[in-house]
Amino acid sequence: MRSKLFAILLTAVILTGCGSSSSGSSDSSETSANTSAAQEKSSGSQTEEEETEEETEKKNKAPKTTEAETEEEDITEESPSERTPDIRNMCWGDSIKTVKKSESGKPIEETDEALTYEVEICGYPAEMYLYFDDENGLYQVIYALDDTSDTYSDSDTTMLLAEYSVIVERIKEKYGTPEHNEVQLNSLAETCSSTAQAINFGYTTITDTWNDNDDTEIYSFVSLIDSKVQALFKFSSKEFSKPVEAGF
Repeated sequence: MRSKLFAILLTAVILTGCGSSSSGSSDSSETSANTSAAQEKSSGSQTEEEETEEETEKKNKAPKTTEAETEEEDITEESPSERTPDIRNMCWGDSIKTVKKSESGKPIEETDEALTYEVEICGYPAEMYLYFDDENGLYQVIYALDDTSDTYSDSDTTMLLAEYSVIVERIKEKYGTPEHNEVQLNSLAETCSSTAQAINFGYTTITDTWNDNDDTEIYSFVSLIDSKVQALFKFSSKEFSKPVEAGF
């Protein structure tokens, strides 16, 4: 009897030991799996953090455009700070917008193709006409001395010729000696007492031309136009020229 109970007890102990071993093994496997999953999750989170830090670092290293740089780019495009003007503060090819920013004369009239200002040239009042092309910008500037006289006497024309000569001398300082001509339009010019009188009658025209400059061509004259003696100075771009119906 005791042998039978001992056998049953021994069997129970063995079965209990096996159960504990199986349970421990199961718990151990479960714990190991949980630990592995946690490590993978931790590794994944770490990788994501590293990628985020890398992207942030790249963004920080990327060049940034400041407001000052943006403003400088705009200035460079519309009104270059370092350039050599062709006439006054303007360059051939400037847009109407650019010229309006730099011109200090009194504006009189504006169209899609021209601007008109009241200015002074060598201290003498004049009207300045600026002509533009849609593709090529500024291509011609004309100064007309402002003669307010209604008498058109020889003395008025003599005074106008004196002003004209002063301006020619100023142009010579930059562009050299022009080709000067006193053109007789009528043989009756020889009967006149002076050049001024011959101009008043429309018998003579005074002209000066500068062609040696690389960028600018200059033509000036004093002549009777539309029953009025006028002195004009025309500056034109050599890169682009366009016929303009300006009455001369």
